[in-house]
Amino acid sequence: QRLGRSAHRLLSATQNIGAVRMSALCAELERRCRAGELAQTAALIEDLALEHERVNAALLAARIRY
Repeated sequence: QRLGRSAHRLLSATQNIGAVRMSALCAELERRCRAGELAQTAALIEDLALEHERVNAALLAARIRY
């Protein structure tokens, strides 16, 4: 339940900044949590962590330019 709520909050934040792939991963994580498919979330969480690194790097690069 806690993981699903966190995924939902992160989904909203990533949508606000245009991180489309990260938003999709958050939506899928939230869906799996609601369906009780927690055993199948490990790979998804790994993908989310990698995408977080990419998004963070892009945001830092944008900050440097402006």
